[in-house]
Order: sequence, then structure tokens, then C-alpha cells
Amino acid sequence: MSIKREKSELEGILFKVFMNYSVFGARYNMNYLRVQKFISMCVDAGLIDSKITPQSLDLLFRKVNNRNPNMTFPTFLEITLKLAEMRDPMNFRKNPVEVYSQLITQHFLPLAGLLQEKREEVTDDSLVISEDCKLIMHSIFKGLKYIYVRNFPWEFKPSDDISTQSQKSLELLLREFDIYPALMTKNKVHAIWRDIVIMQSNKFPPALSLLPEGIEDRGECLTLSKFVLLIYLCSVFGYQDSHTAASSSSEKLLILLERIELSRSDPISISNSLLPPEDVIQIILDHEPSEASVLDIEDDNVSVISLDQEGALVADKYLPRLQSIFQVYCAYGDPLNIKRMKSSNLLKLLKNAGVIGDAWATSSIDSASSRKSQQPGLISAVEVDLIFSRLTGIKKQMSKTKKITASIEFQKFLKTLELISRKVFPEMSLQESLNKLLEDHIMKLADQLSEERATNSKIIQEIMEEFKNDDVIECLSLVQRSVFYYYKAYAGVNYEMNFHGFIKFCKDFEIFPDIVTKSKLLRIFKTLAGITSENLDLSVQSYSSLDENIPINEDVIDDKLFVEALALISAEINYVDPNPGPVAKICWFIERLSQSDGPEKVVKKMGHNRTTTGDGPDLIALLKAKYPDILDHTEARRPTFQDLAFLIPIS
Repeated sequence: MSIKREKSELEGILFKVFMNYSVFGARYNMNYLRVQKFISMCVDAGLIDSKITPQSLDLLFRKVNNRNPNMTFPTFLEITLKLAEMRDPMNFRKNPVEVYSQLITQHFLPLAGLLQEKREEVTDDSLVISEDCKLIMHSIFKGLKYIYVRNFPWEFKPSDDISTQSQKSLELLLREFDIYPALMTKNKVHAIWRDIVIMQSNKFPPALSLLPEGIEDRGECLTLSKFVLLIYLCSVFGYQDSHTAASSSSEKLLILLERIELSRSDPISISNSLLPPEDVIQIILDHEPSEASVLDIEDDNVSVISLDQEGALVADKYLPRLQSIFQVYCAYGDPLNIKRMKSSNLLKLLKNAGVIGDAWATSSIDSASSRKSQQPGLISAVEVDLIFSRLTGIKKQMSKTKKITASIEFQKFLKTLELISRKVFPEMSLQESLNKLLEDHIMKLADQLSEERATNSKIIQEIMEEFKNDDVIECLSLVQRSVFYYYKAYAGVNYEMNFHGFIKFCKDFEIFPDIVTKSKLLRIFKTLAGITSENLDLSVQSYSSLDENIPINEDVIDDKLFVEALALISAEINYVDPNPGPVAKICWFIERLSQSDGPEKVVKKMGHNRTTTGDGPDLIALLKAKYPDILDHTEARRPTFQDLAFLIPIS
């Protein structure tokens, strides 16, 4: 950590201006200014005239920034001097201080003042904090302080990069708490950071009001009081859809705190819990109006984890497909997980099914583009969060040593769907409501997943077409013999490999993340597994949704499909050779695997020594014997003129 240097007041003002027009880059944990934002800033500052035009600003940006599209703050400070010189080049050479001073006082200081008052995201209304919310935050202050000290230690030992460190750490913390990106977008988080942390002084009254009486504020950039305020604002902006407009701010705050408690990875005890004491909850309930609110979830409905008998009759009809949907969404963001679903994944599932309103529904669960759902939702994210937290029994789990369960298994997932159907179709019987929810919404996901698997299968089958000639088939047969020794080390008792074993192989043999991403490996694995296991779900049909131990169907591949997976991965690699054939690509890929740490790890695990006997641990011996021209990398001497002179026919 660097020693903090003395900064001028002007640098602090220009930093606030810079932060209002910059974007945060997660790759290098820095804020950058892009050329269009730079031009917009100059327009807002009133700098555009006959000498300084958008075109000249574009050229200046690219020249000063060495054609880099992202400008850092130190470079931004330098470019302000260039702006002063552009405005009055002759006087700038004679008296740069005077010309630069005019630029700052006439343009940048007024702009900074406007930005200070602007607060685009965090309006005055959002900073009106009710007494109930203050009571809640005061009651859990110890827990909030514990999280703050644990995650922002550099705030107590200031350095030059403190703002960048705290901004990145806050983003990671909100991700851990299932707030970002589930409830708030990255742009929203950045806007709140800018409006509260950067643009406001450390003695910001709304933030200080959330500290208990007699507690002194701490921190240099993201102060303790601003951190507490940011958590409160997450409840304001995270739950602002139309379905929760009538909910009180204290209701939203309580649900957010339960969500955070469910998602925390640090050791939780009574002393650092974010759950308010029962007497505080009672005070809040006494203040709430008597009409129904999102807190009115009947405990009787959630006290029993298994489905009602009527609900089970409906769920049993869809059980294999429900389990398939459950597994896909469990694995979203965590491909190795097919058994437990986090609240953020549940919300994503319900949004894609059109159950939650005001959601951004995607055409594919892996799609990066999204579009606004045209169908009104049936239930709000707040209500789903509340059902989720009740089903996980968060209050019953609290103790000094026990951690909070932050996910639900398959049976609780079924119970969640049952409770949602009761909520959204109260006029129907349970059988009718659950059937309608499944038929009209959830089962559409099953159709979507089938289409996606078929599409992926088609793409992969098209790639595999080039592997169907005799030369490639012969090469793959040698690969199968060569890798089987290693395949067995990652396969199960029936010599079948699940995705956990597959990704472990890819890690040990330096395929992931060096060559292929986990999401692409998952797509390849799932598609290949689906080719021979389309009827795998039939085993679940002999079970009822009321059974306690419903088996988890897990996709697997055999050694032949494993070799096909390796061939598909080899096709993903780009080589210097302009057009290497599939045989060359496969040979070079297997050679790369042989040079990784994978073989040594497996051999040590098996208690064997490496040999070169073909079918033994040597991955490349069979291929070298068959394809010496491909795998012989001894560099040939470049021919000279004398080498060729007598070989060229003259007549």
C-alpha cells in the first residue's frame, strides 16, 4: 500500500467532476473516462466555442491518451492543462497560471457546483429515512460495523488508492450479499457510489443519522456512516418495482437484511447478526397499518417443508421436468452445483418464467442481451424473497456457532412453487392454482431449455462433422487408448464421468481456465451428455414429490464422449499455422495436455511411475508413433542458395 500524499483542494474538485463522467472498469479496478463522456463534460462546462469544438476535443483526447480509449484520472488532470492552452495558446505560454486559473474558475468550478446539487440517482426523497428504519439500523449497528471493519480495513490507514479499493470491495460485497446484480445493476451501484461517497462530504447528515447516538464516524473515503446509508439505499432502489410501491420502507429494509443474512459467507453469531431483535420487530409491526402487506405470509403455510397432498398430485406429473429446471438454475453461475438453489437464481428462474413483474426477461438463460418483459408479473421480488427466507428457517438457525443456510434443495423448491401459486391465485383450489402456475409459466422454461439443448447439440454436431473422416476417426481411437488411464482417475465406479470430474480434469490438465471458459465446457458437456441420456429423467418418475430422498439425476459421459469433448476443445484453439487440419489440432492439443501438470498429479495419485509403453501413462507415445511429421518439432535448417542452386532445372 502506497503512502498517502498531500492532495490539493483543486484535485479533489476535479476528481468529483471526473467521477461523474467516468465508468468503473472491473478488470483493473479503476475508473476511466471515455471520449464521448469527455466531450459531454466539456459541453456541460461551457467550453465549446470556435477554438474548442467536439472534433478538436476528440483529437485532443486521442493524442494525450496515446489512442487508448480509457483515460485515467492522472491523465485527465494533464488534459485540463491542454484545454487551457487550446483556449488561449499565446497567453498560456506567457502566463500559464492565469490562463489555467480562468479555465478552472469560469468552467470547472461552476460545473462541480452543479454536479454537487444534481445527485441524479439519490434524490432528496430517497434520503428521507423513517424513524422505524433508523431504529432497525441502530439495533443491528454492531453487525454492520463488523462487516465494515472486516471488508474495508484500508479505510483506517489511508493511501492514494483508497477510493478504488473501497469501490471494488463494495461491489464484491454487494455481489456476495445477492444484491448486485440480482436487485441492482452495476450502473445503479456506480451512480449511488458517485452521489453519496464521492460528491458528499464526510459529514453527510442523512448518513450520520443512521449512527447510534454517541458513536463517532470512521473511515476516510467510504466512511462507516456512508456504508450504513448505502445498505439502506439498497433496500430503496433494490425493491422499487410497482408491486412493492405500497410497501413501507421498513418492510423493504427488513427483507433486504434477511436476504443479506442468508447470503453471508463470514461466520455469523448473535453479536454480528443483521437480524433485528424481536422487540424491535414488534415495534415495527405495531407501527404498520392493519391491511395486508408483504409481511403477511402465514407461518402455517411454511412450517411444513413438504408439499400438501393436493400439491403433490400436481407436482408428480411434472417431476422429471421440474427437477431438470431446478438443476439448470442451481448451476447458473456455479456449474458444479445441481442440488441447492440460491435466492438470486430462484428470482432469475421466476423472472424468465414471467412470474415476477417488472423483470428483465431474457430469451436464453445464457444470453447477454435482454429485453423488457411484456407480461405483467404475478408476484413481486420482495414477496419471493420473504417466502425464501421463511423456508430456509433463518431465525430458527441463528446461534453462536451455526451458519445460515443460504439456499434451498429440490423439495423446498417445490414448496416455494406451491406457496407462490397460493399467493397469486388465491381464488383457486391448490390443485388448480399450482397446475396453472406450472403449465402457464414454469413448464415454458422446460421447453426453452430443450430448444437450447437442441440448438447447442446442432452446433456441436456440425463441428463434429469434420471429425467423421477415416483419418480423424483413427486419430481419436488412439486418443481414446492414450487418455483412458487418466479418464479412469476422474470417472466414477461405472467408468462414467460427471461434470465435477470433467471440470476437475480440465483444471488439472490446464484446459480451464487457460484455453476454454467454464461456461463453454459446461455447454459441451451438457450437450454430449444429452445425446445418450435423453431418457435419464425416467428414473425419477417412480418417486413422488412427497418422498424425502428424491434421487438427483446427474448428466454423465462415457470415455467415447469424453474423447469427443477433447476433440471439440481442440477445435477451439487458434494456431499460428494458417489452416491446420483436425488431426493436427487434436495431436497438438493432446501434446499440450501431456506437458501440463495433470499427468504427474494422476500418476502420483495412482501410485505409479510414468512410462513410455503406449497404453500406459504416456499420453503422446501412440500419437508420436503414428504422426511423426505432426509431432516432430525439431527445427530444420533453413536452406541456403548453395543448397538449392544445383537442384533448379535450367533447361
